[in-house]
Amino acid sequence: MKKKEFIRLDRESVIPIFKPKLIHGLTQLIESESERAEFLTFCNRVDYTIRAWYLLQFEELMVIYTQLFKLFEPVTGARKLEECNFPDDKIEVVEEKFLVLLFKMLDKSNFKMVTNEEFEVAASENYCLNLPIKVDEAKLDTTLLKRYFSKHPQDNLPSFANQYIIFRRGFGMDQKTGYFVQWKIDALISRIMQGFLRLTGFQANLKDYHSLITQSMYDKQLDSGRGTLLHLCDNVLKQEVKEVIIAFFVLMKYGKFTCEDLDRKCEELILEQFNEQCDFDVDDAIDKLEKLGIVYKDQSDRYSSVDVKKANDFIGTTTEEIVKKASRGDEWCDD
Repeated sequence: MKKKEFIRLDRESVIPIFKPKLIHGLTQLIESESERAEFLTFCNRVDYTIRAWYLLQFEELMVIYTQLFKLFEPVTGARKLEECNFPDDKIEVVEEKFLVLLFKMLDKSNFKMVTNEEFEVAASENYCLNLPIKVDEAKLDTTLLKRYFSKHPQDNLPSFANQYIIFRRGFGMDQKTGYFVQWKIDALISRIMQGFLRLTGFQANLKDYHSLITQSMYDKQLDSGRGTLLHLCDNVLKQEVKEVIIAFFVLMKYGKFTCEDLDRKCEELILEQFNEQCDFDVDDAIDKLEKLGIVYKDQSDRYSSVDVKKANDFIGTTTEEIVKKASRGDEWCDD
């Protein structure tokens, strides 16, 4: 009998609830219709405001990425790098700045760096119809990450940290059932074509065909890096907004809490109302609520919030609201 393996899985800080579902669920817990409307306005204003906070950081990240991509893009990057004649120290500064912003975004989006133990567990598992992927380590820049981590040390770095970094977020069960007809047809066609090529003498041309396929796949994925960054930025915003909404709702509805009690109450609310578990990042949530000026701490270190209408007044009318109002042709009146 195979010995059972036990893996310790710590709760993740990511809030695994879609934002519309979260807002709808919390709104249903508010009895007053007018307060419901104010809370919906609050959620929108928090969303718009936090997006504005991060806009400059995201733009800087994208500008640096675009600069680096043009210089190091495999097809024409070498030529452009030679034309620009950038000194090595200037390139290193730009690279480090990009990594600092990228790691910050990953942390804010609650992505965790994979450790050696986690990598070994993942690498030991087998998946149906998996695609083997091999990294050509000889072609990797071993100085970039090594230089970064020497200036920004982190604990529990994996053994391959000088070559590449793998991030994860959350855990889940991977289970598939079915006939997998499409995959079987693809495999059958592949076997038939291989036999045909061997019989007709075209096996020597396979290398050319593979090159064409590789080039085609590469052309289609040139923008994948930018798309990944945009997805990451969007994840940061969603997590930040959800943290603020949940923490404010708990203070608004249930009264004063210490930081520790607020953390526990937010986690209980997520579990009871949405049947989800997470390690709520209460410090980050309080920091943003204080920045908005809608929570206060008394002498007993307990936090309380203003009512939702005052919170909306403190945040103020956002540019997005004015634009939406104007696009509908309504007259705007700011009290």
